[in-house]
Amino acid sequence: MQDFGSCDTGSNPVGAIFLNLKWEYIVMKERTVEDFCKYIMKFDKGEGVRVVDLARALAISKPTASLLLKKLSSSGYVEKLNYGRAKLTEKGLEVAKRVVFKHRVLEAWLASLGVEKERIHEEACRLEHHISLDVVYRIYERLGRPSKDPHGKPISAPLL
Repeated sequence: MQDFGSCDTGSNPVGAIFLNLKWEYIVMKERTVEDFCKYIMKFDKGEGVRVVDLARALAISKPTASLLLKKLSSSGYVEKLNYGRAKLTEKGLEVAKRVVFKHRVLEAWLASLGVEKERIHEEACRLEHHISLDVVYRIYERLGRPSKDPHGKPISAPLL
């Protein structure tokens, strides 16, 4: 299993989600989709991820996690499996790989700028959702296509 770390997004890691009082709809922002896909990829060991495990990892309720997975499923990012499990579709896997690539390149870039090692991960978490893949590829090229981030994790470039 790859370790992607976890990004501190405040008291609610899916704070970009707005639910109405009747739970009739969920508005998901790109950050939420990216984070959910990243966590599903992180925790899936080939049998899908249990909703309860995803809820626990993201510090949200099981009903909220279920609703989010339903929305991700209807948007084509996730496939629901039996026994309350879900796995990424090709579309979801592409999103997860893209955000991990962005994160790791940003960590390498921040290290090259001399940012303190203990701050690199959190700064990359803040930036990864707000920078285009095109700009990250330019940083990647400028850095000489590093094969590992400052923590020794592999950097694998997704196709544009």
